[in-house]
Amino acid sequence: MPRSVTLAEAIAEVLQARGVRRIFGIPGGGSSLDLIEAAGRHGIDFVLVRTETAGAIMAAVTGELTGVPGVMLTGIGPGAASAVNGVAYASLERAPMILFADGPATSLHQAYDQNGMFRPVTKAQTRLRPDNGPARLVALMEAASQLPRGPVQVDLTAEDAGTATTSAK
Repeated sequence: MPRSVTLAEAIAEVLQARGVRRIFGIPGGGSSLDLIEAAGRHGIDFVLVRTETAGAIMAAVTGELTGVPGVMLTGIGPGAASAVNGVAYASLERAPMILFADGPATSLHQAYDQNGMFRPVTKAQTRLRPDNGPARLVALMEAASQLPRGPVQVDLTAEDAGTATTSAK
């Protein structure tokens, strides 16, 4: 029977059910803390990295070695832009990977199309929302794992991450 949980909790449930064991990243000010906390409750470790590029490459290599999409999270704007090189690596190496980026920005000083920035180097880009987030994440994980494997990119706002949704379980 479906139960109500936050979107961050539902994301962690999907990641755990699909075999994700760690998330690499640099927390931002948006959804990342909710996602890190929810993942921890589901036995998914958070690995703090020094740079976004390095974290994205670590996630890509995890995907290459395990076949389970590697997961990276980053802040909005400059953090997301810094991850592009690692996501491009995942694309070129056909590594299954998911990049969660805070956003989209509501302030004008960091407002730009992150999904558009990742379009050339990802198989799919989207924003997860409470009304369809768990099901959409399952579809994205499948897309990342289907041949040719590759990265997908997700925008996740703090407001959406903390909003109730239906559990994927």
